[in-house]
Amino acid sequence: MVQHDRAAITASSDPSTIIVYRNSDFTAATYSESVSLTSKNNRTLQSACGRDLSIINGSTPITVQTSANIVVDGFSLTGGTTYGVNVNGTGNTVLRIKNSKVYGNGMVFISMTVTAFRWR
Repeated sequence: MVQHDRAAITASSDPSTIIVYRNSDFTAATYSESVSLTSKNNRTLQSACGRDLSIINGSTPITVQTSANIVVDGFSLTGGTTYGVNVNGTGNTVLRIKNSKVYGNGMVFISMTVTAFRWR
C-alpha cells in the first residue's frame, strides 16, 4: 500500500470501506508491505480491480488483531515469510477473506482465542 492507503486505514472510522485501485497504466498494483488492522472494527479492504491486479506482498500480508468484522475482498496475498495471514485476538475477532488468493506464504496463523475465520 502506498502511504495514503495506510493512512486511510488508520484514519478510517467504524464502519468503513477502503477501496484500493490498480496502477494508472492498468498494470497489476503490487503493494510491498504488510497490512495491519489492530483494534479496528467493521472495516472492509476492497480491491476495485480484483485479485489479479491487486497484490499485497509483505512479510505478513494481512494481520488482524482484536478486531471484529474485518473483510479482505479481491486481493492476492503473498510473500509472507512467516505467515500469509495472521489472525490473533480474543472474543469477537472475525476476519473474512473472499474473492482472494493466498499463496507463496509460510502458513496461515489463527490464534486459538479467535471466534471466527471465514474463507470463501
